[in-house]
Amino acid sequence: MTYERDNEVAIEDHFKDFGGDAYAGRKYPDKSTEVLTMGIERLHADPALFAEQDPEYFTFVVNTLRGVVK
Repeated sequence: MTYERDNEVAIEDHFKDFGGDAYAGRKYPDKSTEVLTMGIERLHADPALFAEQDPEYFTFVVNTLRGVVK
């Protein structure tokens, strides 16, 4: 599913179910997204809540920042 807002297109997923926002799936012409950026924002705002709400996403963000590739 996608949404469009102010000429922006994003892929909606189950991010809201885990405390996130569909904006993380925003699509850019070069196929990049806001997944890591939005994860870093959540990590900064409340790391414990982020880890509780979405442990898989939390681990992805932390490991990416640490340079751990899995």
